[in-house]
Amino acid sequence: QYFHETSESFHSGQNADSSTQVRSSFMLLSDPLGASTSDSCSESNLPHPQVQTDTNGFMLDAEVASIPTSFEVERQETKRNRSKNIIRCLIIIHVFLFVLGLIVGIIVVNNRRSSSLSSSTNTMGNDDDKIESFLEPCDFSQPHLFQNGQPDVFDQCLCPGETHLILSNSTTKNFELLRADILQSTQVDPSRLVKVDKVGFRTQCYVPQSLGLLDVATYGFTGVEALERYALLILYLSLKGELWNLKDPWDMQLPHCSWEGVTCLDEGNNETLVVSSLILPSASLVGELPEEIVLLTNLETIDLSANSDLEGYIPTQLGSFDKLETLNLSMCALKGTLPKEIGKLTSLRNIDLGRNTFESRIPLEMGSLSNLVELHINDNDISGEIPSLENLASVETINLCGNRLSGPVPSHLGKLTTLVKLKICYNDFNSGYLPTELWKLSKLRILDASGLRIRGTLPIERLKGLENLEIIKLARNKFTGSLPSDLMHLSNLQSLSLQRNQFSGSIPEQIGFLAGLQSLLLQGNMLTGTVPRSISFLSNLVLVNLSRNPELAGDIDGLCDVSEAENHFMVDDTNVQCSCC
Repeated sequence: QYFHETSESFHSGQNADSSTQVRSSFMLLSDPLGASTSDSCSESNLPHPQVQTDTNGFMLDAEVASIPTSFEVERQETKRNRSKNIIRCLIIIHVFLFVLGLIVGIIVVNNRRSSSLSSSTNTMGNDDDKIESFLEPCDFSQPHLFQNGQPDVFDQCLCPGETHLILSNSTTKNFELLRADILQSTQVDPSRLVKVDKVGFRTQCYVPQSLGLLDVATYGFTGVEALERYALLILYLSLKGELWNLKDPWDMQLPHCSWEGVTCLDEGNNETLVVSSLILPSASLVGELPEEIVLLTNLETIDLSANSDLEGYIPTQLGSFDKLETLNLSMCALKGTLPKEIGKLTSLRNIDLGRNTFESRIPLEMGSLSNLVELHINDNDISGEIPSLENLASVETINLCGNRLSGPVPSHLGKLTTLVKLKICYNDFNSGYLPTELWKLSKLRILDASGLRIRGTLPIERLKGLENLEIIKLARNKFTGSLPSDLMHLSNLQSLSLQRNQFSGSIPEQIGFLAGLQSLLLQGNMLTGTVPRSISFLSNLVLVNLSRNPELAGDIDGLCDVSEAENHFMVDDTNVQCSCC
Protein backbone atom coordinates (compact mmCIF):
# COMPACT_ATOMS: atom_id res chain seq x y z
CA GLN A 1 0.00 0.00 0.00
CA TYR A 2 2.77 2.39 0.91
CA PHE A 3 4.55 1.49 -2.20
CA HIS A 4 1.60 2.15 -4.45
CA GLU A 5 0.91 5.49 -2.79
CA THR A 6 4.43 6.54 -3.36
CA SER A 7 4.24 5.51 -7.01
CA GLU A 8 1.05 7.52 -7.58
CA SER A 9 2.57 10.58 -6.02
CA PHE A 10 5.56 10.22 -8.19
CA HIS A 11 3.51 10.03 -11.42
CA SER A 12 1.27 12.87 -10.46
CA GLY A 13 4.26 15.21 -10.06
CA GLN A 14 3.63 15.91 -6.35
CA ASN A 15 7.22 15.25 -5.57
CA ALA A 16 9.73 16.48 -8.10
CA ASP A 17 12.59 14.75 -6.39
CA SER A 18 12.05 11.08 -7.25
CA SER A 19 15.07 9.87 -5.33
CA THR A 20 13.78 11.47 -2.15
CA GLN A 21 10.45 9.72 -2.51
CA VAL A 22 12.15 6.39 -3.04
CA ARG A 23 14.28 6.85 0.04
CA SER A 24 11.17 7.70 2.08
CA SER A 25 9.43 4.61 0.81
CA PHE A 26 12.48 2.52 1.70
CA MET A 27 12.47 3.85 5.25
CA LEU A 28 8.73 3.11 5.59
CA LEU A 29 9.37 -0.42 4.44
CA SER A 30 12.21 -0.80 6.88
CA ASP A 31 10.30 0.69 9.82
CA PRO A 32 6.53 0.41 9.14
CA LEU A 33 5.59 1.20 12.75
CA GLY A 34 7.38 4.54 12.68
CA ALA A 35 9.97 3.62 15.30
CA SER A 36 12.61 5.46 13.28
CA THR A 37 12.28 9.10 12.56
CA SER A 38 13.45 10.85 9.48
CA ASP A 39 15.94 12.80 11.59
CA SER A 40 17.85 9.66 12.52
CA CYS A 41 18.39 8.83 8.87
CA SER A 42 19.10 12.27 7.52
CA GLU A 43 21.62 12.60 4.75
CA SER A 44 24.02 14.38 7.03
CA ASN A 45 24.20 11.47 9.52
CA LEU A 46 23.95 8.12 7.70
CA PRO A 47 24.45 7.11 4.09
CA HIS A 48 21.35 5.94 2.23
CA PRO A 49 21.30 2.91 0.02
CA GLN A 50 21.34 3.61 -3.68
CA VAL A 51 18.07 2.25 -5.14
CA GLN A 52 17.95 1.45 -8.85
CA THR A 53 14.71 2.24 -10.80
CA ASP A 54 13.42 1.54 -14.25
CA THR A 55 12.54 4.18 -16.88
CA ASN A 56 9.26 4.85 -15.17
CA GLY A 57 10.81 5.37 -11.76
CA PHE A 58 9.83 2.05 -10.26
CA MET A 59 12.32 -0.08 -8.26
CA LEU A 60 13.49 -3.26 -9.83
CA ASP A 61 11.98 -6.50 -8.50
CA ALA A 62 15.37 -7.96 -7.46
CA GLU A 63 16.06 -4.98 -5.28
CA VAL A 64 12.65 -5.20 -3.70
CA ALA A 65 13.22 -8.87 -2.90
CA SER A 66 16.51 -8.06 -1.31
CA ILE A 67 15.09 -5.64 1.27
CA PRO A 68 14.95 -7.45 4.65
CA THR A 69 11.79 -7.54 6.65
CA SER A 70 11.64 -6.77 10.37
CA PHE A 71 11.05 -10.46 11.14
CA GLU A 72 14.23 -11.50 9.37
CA VAL A 73 16.27 -8.85 11.19
CA GLU A 74 14.93 -9.98 14.54
CA ARG A 75 15.66 -13.62 13.75
CA GLN A 76 19.25 -12.87 12.82
CA GLU A 77 19.75 -10.89 16.02
CA THR A 78 18.37 -13.79 18.06
CA LYS A 79 20.83 -16.19 16.44
CA ARG A 80 23.73 -13.90 17.24
CA ASN A 81 22.73 -13.60 20.89
CA ARG A 82 22.27 -17.34 21.19
CA SER A 83 25.79 -17.97 19.80
CA LYS A 84 27.31 -15.52 22.26
CA ASN A 85 25.59 -17.23 25.18
CA ILE A 86 26.85 -20.64 24.07
CA ILE A 87 30.43 -19.36 23.85
CA ARG A 88 30.19 -17.86 27.35
CA CYS A 89 28.97 -21.14 28.76
CA LEU A 90 31.78 -23.10 27.10
CA ILE A 91 34.40 -20.72 28.52
CA ILE A 92 32.98 -21.03 32.03
CA ILE A 93 32.93 -24.83 31.75
CA HIS A 94 36.57 -24.97 30.58
CA VAL A 95 37.75 -22.71 33.41
CA PHE A 96 35.89 -24.81 35.96
CA LEU A 97 37.41 -28.05 34.62
CA PHE A 98 40.93 -26.56 34.65
CA VAL A 99 40.66 -25.42 38.26
CA LEU A 100 39.16 -28.75 39.29
CA GLY A 101 42.00 -30.67 37.58
CA LEU A 102 44.62 -28.48 39.25
CA ILE A 103 43.16 -29.12 42.70
CA VAL A 104 42.98 -32.87 42.09
CA GLY A 105 46.60 -32.90 40.85
CA ILE A 106 47.87 -31.15 43.99
CA ILE A 107 46.00 -33.62 46.21
CA VAL A 108 47.46 -36.60 44.31
CA VAL A 109 51.04 -35.27 44.49
CA ASN A 110 50.73 -34.63 48.24
CA ASN A 111 49.39 -38.14 48.80
CA ARG A 112 52.26 -39.66 46.81
CA ARG A 113 54.81 -37.56 48.68
CA SER A 114 53.49 -38.65 52.06
CA SER A 115 53.39 -42.28 50.93
CA SER A 116 56.97 -42.12 49.61
CA LEU A 117 58.31 -40.51 52.78
CA SER A 118 56.59 -43.14 54.92
CA SER A 119 58.03 -45.91 52.78
CA SER A 120 61.59 -44.51 52.97
CA THR A 121 61.39 -44.18 56.76
CA ASN A 122 60.29 -47.79 57.16
CA THR A 123 63.05 -49.12 54.89
CA MET A 124 66.12 -47.26 56.11
CA GLY A 125 68.50 -49.96 54.90
CA ASN A 126 67.58 -49.49 51.26
CA ASP A 127 69.42 -46.56 49.67
CA ASP A 128 67.01 -46.41 46.74
CA ASP A 129 64.07 -45.91 49.09
CA LYS A 130 65.89 -43.10 50.87
CA ILE A 131 65.90 -40.91 47.79
CA GLU A 132 62.44 -39.54 47.11
CA SER A 133 61.04 -40.00 43.63
CA PHE A 134 60.16 -36.35 43.39
CA LEU A 135 63.76 -35.32 44.14
CA GLU A 136 66.75 -35.26 41.83
CA PRO A 137 69.55 -37.83 42.43
CA CYS A 138 71.89 -36.71 45.22
CA ASP A 139 75.10 -34.95 44.19
CA PHE A 140 77.39 -35.93 47.02
CA SER A 141 80.40 -33.89 45.94
CA GLN A 142 79.42 -30.95 48.15
CA PRO A 143 77.54 -30.46 51.42
CA HIS A 144 73.86 -29.66 50.93
CA LEU A 145 72.25 -26.71 52.67
CA PHE A 146 68.54 -26.80 53.44
CA GLN A 147 66.78 -23.74 54.76
CA ASN A 148 63.24 -23.50 56.08
CA GLY A 149 62.76 -27.16 55.34
CA GLN A 150 63.24 -26.75 51.61
CA PRO A 151 66.30 -27.51 49.50
CA ASP A 152 68.00 -24.57 47.86
CA VAL A 153 67.84 -24.01 44.11
CA PHE A 154 71.26 -25.59 43.56
CA ASP A 155 70.37 -29.06 44.79
CA GLN A 156 67.17 -31.05 45.21
CA CYS A 157 68.53 -33.80 47.38
CA LEU A 158 67.74 -35.20 50.79
CA CYS A 159 68.02 -38.65 52.27
CA PRO A 160 65.46 -39.16 55.03
CA GLY A 161 66.16 -41.79 57.64
CA GLU A 162 69.82 -40.79 58.07
CA THR A 163 71.44 -38.89 60.90
CA HIS A 164 72.32 -35.31 60.10
CA LEU A 165 74.00 -32.42 61.81
CA ILE A 166 71.55 -29.65 62.69
CA LEU A 167 72.67 -26.08 63.23
CA SER A 168 71.39 -25.06 66.64
CA ASN A 169 72.44 -21.47 66.04
CA SER A 170 70.24 -19.86 63.43
CA THR A 171 72.90 -17.23 62.72
CA THR A 172 75.20 -19.91 61.34
CA LYS A 173 74.50 -19.62 57.65
CA ASN A 174 76.88 -21.86 55.74
CA PHE A 175 79.10 -24.88 55.79
CA GLU A 176 82.35 -22.96 56.28
CA LEU A 177 81.02 -21.32 59.45
CA LEU A 178 79.92 -24.71 60.71
CA ARG A 179 83.42 -26.09 60.18
CA ALA A 180 84.93 -23.08 61.96
CA ASP A 181 82.56 -23.60 64.88
CA ILE A 182 83.60 -27.24 65.27
CA LEU A 183 87.28 -26.35 64.92
CA GLN A 184 86.94 -23.80 67.70
CA SER A 185 85.08 -26.03 70.12
CA THR A 186 86.95 -29.21 69.00
CA GLN A 187 83.93 -31.35 69.76
CA VAL A 188 80.73 -32.52 68.13
CA ASP A 189 77.75 -31.44 70.20
CA PRO A 190 75.47 -34.52 70.53
CA SER A 191 72.42 -32.23 70.53
CA ARG A 192 73.23 -31.37 66.95
CA LEU A 193 73.00 -34.96 65.80
CA VAL A 194 69.37 -35.79 65.04
CA LYS A 195 67.48 -38.26 62.90
CA VAL A 196 65.71 -36.72 59.91
CA ASP A 197 62.66 -38.79 59.02
CA LYS A 198 60.81 -36.44 56.69
CA VAL A 199 61.67 -33.70 54.30
CA GLY A 200 60.83 -30.25 55.58
CA PHE A 201 60.58 -30.98 59.29
CA ARG A 202 63.95 -29.41 60.13
CA THR A 203 65.27 -25.96 59.32
CA GLN A 204 68.81 -25.03 58.38
CA CYS A 205 70.29 -28.52 58.44
CA TYR A 206 73.41 -29.54 56.57
CA VAL A 207 72.68 -32.75 54.76
CA PRO A 208 75.74 -35.01 54.61
CA GLN A 209 77.08 -37.01 51.72
CA SER A 210 76.00 -40.61 51.33
CA LEU A 211 79.63 -41.32 52.20
CA GLY A 212 78.77 -40.11 55.69
CA LEU A 213 80.34 -36.68 55.75
CA LEU A 214 78.66 -35.58 58.94
CA ASP A 215 76.95 -38.84 59.88
CA VAL A 216 79.35 -39.38 62.74
CA ALA A 217 76.60 -40.85 64.93
CA THR A 218 75.25 -43.27 62.33
CA TYR A 219 77.80 -45.90 63.28
CA GLY A 220 77.53 -45.38 67.01
CA PHE A 221 80.58 -43.14 67.40
CA THR A 222 80.61 -40.51 70.11
CA GLY A 223 83.11 -38.16 71.68
CA VAL A 224 86.65 -38.23 70.30
CA GLU A 225 85.84 -41.03 67.84
CA ALA A 226 83.02 -38.98 66.32
CA LEU A 227 85.27 -35.93 66.07
CA GLU A 228 88.09 -37.86 64.42
CA ARG A 229 85.73 -39.49 61.93
CA TYR A 230 84.41 -36.05 61.06
CA ALA A 231 87.98 -34.78 60.51
CA LEU A 232 88.87 -37.72 58.25
CA LEU A 233 85.74 -37.25 56.19
CA ILE A 234 86.45 -33.56 55.73
CA LEU A 235 89.95 -34.58 54.61
CA TYR A 236 88.41 -37.06 52.14
CA LEU A 237 86.03 -34.44 50.77
CA SER A 238 88.60 -31.63 50.57
CA LEU A 239 91.26 -33.72 48.83
CA LYS A 240 88.95 -35.50 46.33
CA GLY A 241 89.07 -38.88 48.00
CA GLU A 242 87.11 -40.52 45.21
CA LEU A 243 90.18 -40.04 42.98
CA TRP A 244 92.80 -41.33 45.43
CA ASN A 245 95.28 -43.96 44.33
CA LEU A 246 94.59 -46.62 46.95
CA LYS A 247 94.45 -50.40 46.79
CA ASP A 248 91.34 -50.33 48.98
CA PRO A 249 89.30 -47.10 48.63
CA TRP A 250 87.69 -45.82 51.79
CA ASP A 251 84.38 -47.59 52.39
CA MET A 252 82.08 -45.17 54.18
CA GLN A 253 79.93 -48.01 55.46
CA LEU A 254 82.86 -49.29 57.55
CA PRO A 255 84.50 -47.88 60.68
CA HIS A 256 87.18 -45.34 59.83
CA CYS A 257 89.86 -47.37 61.64
CA SER A 258 89.59 -49.94 58.83
CA TRP A 259 90.37 -47.45 56.06
CA GLU A 260 93.66 -47.74 54.19
CA GLY A 261 96.30 -45.43 55.61
CA VAL A 262 94.46 -44.98 58.91
CA THR A 263 95.74 -46.74 62.02
CA CYS A 264 93.98 -46.64 65.39
CA LEU A 265 95.16 -47.50 68.87
CA ASP A 266 93.24 -48.37 72.02
CA GLU A 267 93.61 -45.66 74.64
CA GLY A 268 93.35 -48.38 77.25
CA ASN A 269 91.18 -46.66 79.82
CA ASN A 270 87.78 -46.84 78.14
CA GLU A 271 88.38 -49.02 75.08
CA THR A 272 88.14 -45.97 72.85
CA LEU A 273 89.98 -46.28 69.53
CA VAL A 274 91.84 -43.14 68.48
CA VAL A 275 93.55 -42.39 65.17
CA SER A 276 97.31 -42.75 65.73
CA SER A 277 98.63 -42.55 62.16
CA LEU A 278 97.61 -41.12 58.81
CA ILE A 279 99.84 -42.51 56.07
CA LEU A 280 98.86 -41.68 52.47
CA PRO A 281 102.08 -41.19 50.44
CA SER A 282 101.79 -41.03 46.65
CA ALA A 283 98.00 -41.34 46.93
CA SER A 284 97.12 -38.58 44.41
CA LEU A 285 95.70 -36.21 47.01
CA VAL A 286 94.37 -33.10 45.25
CA GLY A 287 93.46 -29.81 46.87
CA GLU A 288 94.30 -27.77 49.94
CA LEU A 289 95.12 -29.42 53.22
CA PRO A 290 92.02 -28.78 55.41
CA GLU A 291 92.37 -27.32 58.87
CA GLU A 292 90.31 -30.19 60.25
CA ILE A 293 93.46 -32.30 60.31
CA VAL A 294 94.25 -30.57 63.61
CA LEU A 295 91.28 -32.37 65.17
CA LEU A 296 93.28 -35.60 64.98
CA THR A 297 95.17 -34.68 68.13
CA ASN A 298 96.16 -38.29 68.91
CA LEU A 299 98.25 -38.66 65.77
CA GLU A 300 101.77 -40.00 66.18
CA THR A 301 102.57 -40.21 62.45
CA ILE A 302 101.51 -38.04 59.51
CA ASP A 303 102.87 -39.01 56.10
CA LEU A 304 101.27 -37.30 53.11
CA SER A 305 104.48 -37.14 51.09
CA ALA A 306 104.83 -37.31 47.30
CA ASN A 307 101.40 -35.83 46.56
CA SER A 308 102.39 -33.16 44.07
CA ASP A 309 98.87 -31.62 43.97
CA LEU A 310 98.52 -31.28 47.74
CA GLU A 311 98.41 -27.52 48.37
CA GLY A 312 97.71 -25.07 51.16
CA TYR A 313 99.44 -24.22 54.41
CA ILE A 314 100.54 -26.02 57.54
CA PRO A 315 97.85 -25.16 60.13
CA THR A 316 99.22 -23.31 63.13
CA GLN A 317 97.04 -25.47 65.38
CA LEU A 318 99.37 -28.34 64.55
CA GLY A 319 101.31 -27.33 67.65
CA SER A 320 98.69 -29.09 69.78
CA PHE A 321 99.87 -32.51 68.55
CA ASP A 322 101.87 -33.33 71.66
CA LYS A 323 102.08 -37.02 70.62
CA LEU A 324 103.31 -36.44 67.08
CA GLU A 325 106.63 -38.14 66.35
CA THR A 326 106.80 -38.13 62.52
CA LEU A 327 105.65 -35.36 60.17
CA ASN A 328 106.36 -36.00 56.49
CA LEU A 329 104.88 -33.51 54.04
CA SER A 330 107.72 -33.63 51.52
CA MET A 331 107.36 -33.44 47.73
CA CYS A 332 104.02 -31.64 47.81
CA ALA A 333 102.95 -28.13 46.80
CA LEU A 334 102.58 -26.62 50.26
CA LYS A 335 103.40 -22.93 50.71
CA GLY A 336 103.55 -20.11 53.22
CA THR A 337 105.78 -19.80 56.25
CA LEU A 338 106.85 -22.50 58.65
CA PRO A 339 104.65 -21.94 61.72
CA LYS A 340 106.53 -21.28 64.94
CA GLU A 341 104.06 -23.63 66.65
CA ILE A 342 106.18 -26.49 65.29
CA GLY A 343 108.42 -25.76 68.26
CA LYS A 344 105.64 -27.07 70.55
CA LEU A 345 105.85 -30.57 69.08
CA THR A 346 107.99 -31.82 71.91
CA SER A 347 107.65 -35.48 70.91
CA LEU A 348 108.69 -34.86 67.31
CA ARG A 349 111.55 -37.07 66.10
CA ASN A 350 111.33 -36.78 62.30
CA ILE A 351 110.20 -33.79 60.27
CA ASP A 352 110.47 -33.68 56.48
CA LEU A 353 109.11 -30.60 54.72
CA GLY A 354 111.44 -30.82 51.73
CA ARG A 355 110.56 -30.04 48.11
CA ASN A 356 107.71 -27.63 48.74
CA THR A 357 107.50 -23.86 48.28
CA PHE A 358 107.82 -22.71 51.88
CA GLU A 359 109.34 -19.27 52.33
CA SER A 360 110.48 -16.83 55.02
CA ARG A 361 112.83 -18.04 57.79
CA ILE A 362 113.41 -21.12 59.89
CA PRO A 363 111.51 -20.37 63.12
CA LEU A 364 113.69 -19.95 66.20
CA GLU A 365 111.36 -22.30 68.10
CA MET A 366 112.52 -25.20 65.97
CA GLY A 367 115.78 -25.16 67.89
CA SER A 368 113.96 -26.37 71.01
CA LEU A 369 112.97 -29.77 69.63
CA SER A 370 115.25 -31.74 71.89
CA ASN A 371 113.96 -35.13 70.71
CA LEU A 372 114.39 -34.36 67.01
CA VAL A 373 116.45 -36.92 65.09
CA GLU A 374 115.91 -35.88 61.47
CA LEU A 375 115.31 -32.38 60.09
CA HIS A 376 114.62 -31.94 56.36
CA ILE A 377 113.68 -28.52 54.97
CA ASN A 378 115.56 -28.85 51.70
CA ASP A 379 114.52 -27.45 48.31
CA ASN A 380 112.22 -24.67 49.43
CA ASP A 381 112.56 -20.89 49.38
CA ILE A 382 113.73 -20.43 52.97
CA SER A 383 115.91 -17.36 53.55
CA GLY A 384 117.76 -15.68 56.40
CA GLU A 385 120.35 -17.17 58.72
CA ILE A 386 120.26 -20.59 60.33
CA PRO A 387 118.94 -20.13 63.88
CA SER A 388 120.62 -21.73 66.86
CA LEU A 389 120.13 -25.49 66.69
CA GLU A 390 122.61 -26.47 69.38
CA ASN A 391 119.80 -27.71 71.67
CA LEU A 392 118.95 -30.48 69.22
CA ALA A 393 120.74 -32.94 71.44
CA SER A 394 119.52 -36.03 69.55
CA VAL A 395 119.68 -34.82 65.94
CA GLU A 396 121.40 -37.09 63.45
CA THR A 397 120.36 -35.58 60.11
CA ILE A 398 120.10 -31.94 59.02
CA ASN A 399 119.23 -31.25 55.39
CA LEU A 400 118.93 -27.56 54.45
CA CYS A 401 120.11 -27.79 50.83
CA GLY A 402 118.51 -25.84 47.99
CA ASN A 403 117.28 -22.73 49.81
CA ARG A 404 118.40 -19.10 50.04
CA LEU A 405 120.00 -19.24 53.48
CA SER A 406 122.50 -16.46 54.04
CA GLY A 407 125.07 -15.29 56.55
CA PRO A 408 127.95 -17.49 57.72
CA VAL A 409 127.74 -21.23 58.13
CA PRO A 410 127.08 -21.31 61.91
CA SER A 411 129.88 -22.73 64.03
CA HIS A 412 127.40 -24.12 66.56
CA LEU A 413 126.69 -26.95 64.10
CA GLY A 414 130.01 -28.38 65.30
CA LYS A 415 128.46 -28.87 68.76
CA LEU A 416 125.90 -31.36 67.45
CA THR A 417 128.02 -34.36 68.35
CA THR A 418 125.30 -36.84 67.38
CA LEU A 419 125.19 -35.53 63.80
CA VAL A 420 125.58 -38.20 61.11
CA LYS A 421 124.38 -36.36 57.97
CA LEU A 422 124.92 -32.65 57.34
CA LYS A 423 123.66 -31.20 54.08
CA ILE A 424 123.84 -27.44 53.66
CA CYS A 425 124.51 -27.33 49.89
CA TYR A 426 123.42 -24.70 47.36
CA ASN A 427 122.58 -21.76 49.58
CA ASP A 428 123.72 -18.14 49.69
CA PHE A 429 126.14 -18.28 52.63
CA ASN A 430 128.56 -15.40 52.36
CA SER A 431 131.35 -16.36 54.75
CA GLY A 432 133.38 -18.20 52.10
CA TYR A 433 134.64 -20.89 54.47
CA LEU A 434 133.52 -23.83 56.57
CA PRO A 435 133.94 -23.42 60.33
CA THR A 436 136.69 -25.60 61.74
CA GLU A 437 134.22 -26.91 64.35
CA LEU A 438 132.62 -29.09 61.66
CA TRP A 439 135.74 -31.25 61.50
CA LYS A 440 135.10 -32.31 65.10
CA LEU A 441 131.96 -34.25 64.17
CA SER A 442 133.46 -37.69 64.58
CA LYS A 443 130.18 -39.50 63.83
CA LEU A 444 129.63 -37.65 60.57
CA ARG A 445 129.14 -39.97 57.60
CA ILE A 446 127.75 -37.58 54.97
CA LEU A 447 128.95 -34.01 54.40
CA ASP A 448 127.44 -32.04 51.53
CA ALA A 449 128.65 -28.46 51.27
CA SER A 450 128.47 -28.12 47.49
CA GLY A 451 127.70 -24.83 45.76
CA LEU A 452 128.62 -22.53 48.65
CA ARG A 453 131.49 -20.62 46.95
CA ILE A 454 133.91 -21.77 49.68
CA ARG A 455 137.47 -20.53 49.25
CA GLY A 456 140.85 -21.71 50.54
CA THR A 457 142.33 -25.15 51.01
CA LEU A 458 141.00 -28.28 52.62
CA PRO A 459 142.09 -28.47 56.28
CA ILE A 460 144.49 -31.40 55.94
CA GLU A 461 145.20 -31.72 59.64
CA ARG A 462 141.47 -31.87 60.49
CA LEU A 463 140.38 -34.64 58.14
CA LYS A 464 141.97 -37.40 60.20
CA GLY A 465 139.20 -37.11 62.79
CA LEU A 466 136.44 -37.87 60.27
CA GLU A 467 137.12 -41.59 59.99
CA ASN A 468 133.43 -42.45 59.56
CA LEU A 469 132.92 -40.26 56.49
CA GLU A 470 131.33 -42.18 53.64
CA ILE A 471 130.27 -39.35 51.33
CA ILE A 472 132.07 -36.03 50.81
CA LYS A 473 130.49 -33.51 48.45
CA LEU A 474 132.39 -30.24 48.10
CA ALA A 475 131.64 -29.58 44.41
CA ARG A 476 131.15 -26.16 42.80
CA ASN A 477 133.23 -24.19 45.27
CA LYS A 478 136.53 -22.30 44.97
CA PHE A 479 138.92 -24.62 46.77
CA THR A 480 142.52 -24.27 45.75
CA GLY A 481 145.75 -26.15 46.42
CA SER A 482 146.45 -29.83 46.02
CA LEU A 483 144.38 -32.80 47.04
CA PRO A 484 145.48 -33.69 50.59
CA SER A 485 146.99 -37.17 50.90
CA ASP A 486 145.35 -37.62 54.31
CA LEU A 487 142.02 -37.57 52.51
CA MET A 488 143.01 -40.90 51.08
CA HIS A 489 143.14 -42.52 54.53
CA LEU A 490 139.36 -42.33 55.02
CA SER A 491 138.87 -46.07 54.70
CA ASN A 492 135.04 -45.88 54.77
CA LEU A 493 134.82 -43.37 51.94
CA GLN A 494 132.42 -44.42 49.17
CA SER A 495 131.90 -41.19 47.22
CA LEU A 496 134.28 -38.26 46.69
CA SER A 497 132.88 -35.29 44.75
CA LEU A 498 135.34 -32.42 44.31
CA GLN A 499 134.39 -31.37 40.78
CA ARG A 500 134.37 -27.79 39.54
CA ASN A 501 136.88 -26.32 41.95
CA GLN A 502 140.40 -25.03 41.41
CA PHE A 503 142.44 -27.95 42.75
CA SER A 504 145.85 -28.31 41.18
CA GLY A 505 148.74 -30.75 41.34
CA SER A 506 148.59 -34.50 40.92
CA ILE A 507 146.24 -37.14 42.26
CA PRO A 508 147.87 -38.72 45.36
CA GLU A 509 149.18 -42.26 44.97
CA GLN A 510 147.39 -43.14 48.23
CA ILE A 511 144.07 -43.10 46.40
CA GLY A 512 144.49 -46.84 46.04
CA PHE A 513 143.81 -47.16 49.78
CA LEU A 514 140.16 -46.21 49.30
CA ALA A 515 139.06 -49.79 48.75
CA GLY A 516 135.35 -49.01 49.17
CA LEU A 517 135.29 -46.06 46.78
CA GLN A 518 132.46 -46.26 44.25
CA SER A 519 132.33 -42.74 42.82
CA LEU A 520 135.23 -40.35 42.05
CA LEU A 521 134.34 -37.00 40.51
CA LEU A 522 137.29 -34.68 39.85
CA GLN A 523 136.26 -33.01 36.56
CA GLY A 524 136.60 -29.30 35.96
CA ASN A 525 139.77 -28.68 38.01
CA MET A 526 143.40 -27.95 37.10
CA LEU A 527 144.97 -31.31 37.93
CA THR A 528 148.25 -32.24 36.33
CA GLY A 529 150.67 -35.14 36.21
CA THR A 530 149.91 -38.82 35.70
CA VAL A 531 146.95 -40.74 37.07
CA PRO A 532 148.47 -43.17 39.64
CA ARG A 533 148.39 -46.85 38.72
CA SER A 534 146.99 -47.64 42.17
CA ILE A 535 143.61 -46.45 40.94
CA SER A 536 143.28 -49.79 39.14
CA PHE A 537 143.03 -51.51 42.54
CA LEU A 538 139.63 -49.88 43.17
CA SER A 539 137.41 -52.73 42.00
CA ASN A 540 134.22 -51.10 43.36
CA LEU A 541 134.48 -47.98 41.19
CA VAL A 542 131.46 -47.57 38.92
CA LEU A 543 131.64 -43.82 38.29
CA VAL A 544 134.83 -41.92 37.41
CA ASN A 545 134.97 -38.50 35.81
CA LEU A 546 138.36 -36.89 35.16
CA SER A 547 137.20 -34.68 32.28
CA ARG A 548 138.28 -31.07 31.69
CA ASN A 549 141.71 -31.42 33.29
CA PRO A 550 143.80 -30.68 30.18
CA GLU A 551 147.19 -31.33 31.83
CA LEU A 552 146.20 -34.70 33.28
CA ALA A 553 147.70 -37.78 31.59
CA GLY A 554 148.15 -41.48 32.20
CA ASP A 555 146.33 -44.74 31.61
CA ILE A 556 143.34 -46.15 33.49
CA ASP A 557 142.76 -49.24 31.36
CA GLY A 558 143.39 -51.25 34.47
CA LEU A 559 139.98 -50.13 35.75
CA CYS A 560 138.33 -51.68 32.71
CA ASP A 561 139.68 -55.09 33.74
CA VAL A 562 138.91 -55.06 37.48
CA SER A 563 135.55 -53.28 37.59
CA GLU A 564 132.85 -55.93 37.88
CA ALA A 565 129.76 -53.70 37.73
CA GLU A 566 128.54 -51.62 34.80
CA ASN A 567 130.78 -48.57 34.84
CA HIS A 568 130.77 -45.00 33.64
CA PHE A 569 134.29 -43.67 33.07
CA MET A 570 134.84 -40.26 31.46
CA VAL A 571 138.16 -38.66 30.50
CA ASP A 572 137.08 -36.02 27.94
CA ASP A 573 139.47 -33.12 27.39
CA THR A 574 142.40 -34.91 29.04
CA ASN A 575 145.38 -36.91 27.93
CA VAL A 576 144.30 -39.97 29.86
CA GLN A 577 144.05 -43.27 27.94
CA CYS A 578 140.99 -45.42 28.57
CA SER A 579 139.71 -48.23 26.35
CA CYS A 580 136.37 -48.56 28.12
CA CYS A 581 135.52 -44.89 28.65
